[in-house]
Amino acid sequence: MAVKKSIRKVSLSLSSGLYDALAQWALKEGATPTSLATDLLSTLIREEIRLGRLTYGENEVEEK
Repeated sequence: MAVKKSIRKVSLSLSSGLYDALAQWALKEGATPTSLATDLLSTLIREEIRLGRLTYGENEVEEK
């Protein structure tokens, strides 16, 4: 049986300088700033979970 994933939205605010750097990075990666920010944040959270510094609910964190 497939596990249904719950999606939550988060809003972030960046200074214009940081947003410009994110947009530049996203362009180099062929992504949008939003998708790149999502990937970066997801990677950092998964690493904190892997290191045992954060916990998560059952079936809430997918493996890549």
